[in-house]
Amino acid sequence: MLLEGKFTLKAPIKDTWDFLLMPETLVACIPGCEQWKAIDEKTFESIVVAKVGFISVKFKFTTTLTEIDPPRHLKAVGRGEDLGKHGSFKSPWLHKMDFRSTRQLNARMCNSNPFQVV
Repeated sequence: MLLEGKFTLKAPIKDTWDFLLMPETLVACIPGCEQWKAIDEKTFESIVVAKVGFISVKFKFTTTLTEIDPPRHLKAVGRGEDLGKHGSFKSPWLHKMDFRSTRQLNARMCNSNPFQVV
């Protein structure tokens, strides 16, 4: 499965970058995220609850930032597992974010997230 998106944020690129890399604000941007904890400067663990219809699943993710080019590019890889042991993510999953300034000095964000749940 591939999740992709592009959107413009009404904020300067540097402010957007800083906002997205603060754990306390990042948690609010991830639907179902119950916990986000720094293991070290580039590694994080999170707990995310996802619900589709009557099925609810709680995942634990470990994410490592592998490429950082502030404030333009971020690449992270990670692994995840269902805490109820119903499935797991094939490793690694990948998340890429690219930022650029628009003519109006807003931040344009493009992301790509290929992953597979088994």
